[in-house]
Amino acid sequence: MTPQQLKCLKALNWYIRKHGVAPTQEELSAMLGLESKQGSKNYLVALENKGYIARKVGAWRGVEVLVHPVQAEKRSRKMKADKEEAKRARSRRVLG
Repeated sequence: MTPQQLKCLKALNWYIRKHGVAPTQEELSAMLGLESKQGSKNYLVALENKGYIARKVGAWRGVEVLVHPVQAEKRSRKMKADKEEAKRARSRRVLG
């Protein structure tokens, strides 16, 4: 998860907790300081592909946060650490 994707997930979670519904793409773009709705759409697609959110096709404000941002950040850090460890292990095999 990129820092910007995490920021997006946090914004979604905050907005839904405060308002009871997800923000529109326009509102999300404004919260993230993006100039267009396409930017927020790209983040939503990435978060959905990674399993952090679910989107209801055709539904107005149809986004559901599946993984709390704190848990998502922990998961992301663990995946990064595991990836680094695998890289070090490959290096040791090549050099060893």
